[in-house]
Amino acid sequence: MSASIETLIALGKAAPKLADKDDLAVGTYTIDEVVTLHLLGTLTKLADAEYTPTSSIPLLDSVALFISRMGPVRRGEVLALWEQCVRDTLLGKGEVEDGIRGDIEDMHEKIRDSLDALPKKVRAGEIRAKVDCKIIDWPAVDAVPVSAKPVQTKAKAASRARKAVAK
Repeated sequence: MSASIETLIALGKAAPKLADKDDLAVGTYTIDEVVTLHLLGTLTKLADAEYTPTSSIPLLDSVALFISRMGPVRRGEVLALWEQCVRDTLLGKGEVEDGIRGDIEDMHEKIRDSLDALPKKVRAGEIRAKVDCKIIDWPAVDAVPVSAKPVQTKAKAASRARKAVAK
């Protein structure tokens, strides 16, 4: 029996809710289990969208080129200003005074205008899943809904199942 692409994607979206990966200890695990799951919900794929790939602009090269084109007289001043801004940002002093907030917004607008000239790329449409996943059959667990609580081992899952059945 083969699963549809929709089912596999829904499972991929719902599976991380079954366990918290932070509870898994470092190591390599051998897995050989058969689990029956019940997936119930909806899966929506949105249309592809264009975007401007600003992350592909190399920041360090851009800043270095900008500073080098300032000329030898201004280069020292700009480097000192850059270092102070970086220090303030790292120390959490990067608060913007109201008087220069307008200047910053104007520069953002000018930078956005220049970025609009970059070639656009297409991003695959987002997939939104509203899927609940229940474990129906697992040797250590019988028909117990799994919440967002982490499941580390079969023993821990069985213990939770016994508590859930007792309620």
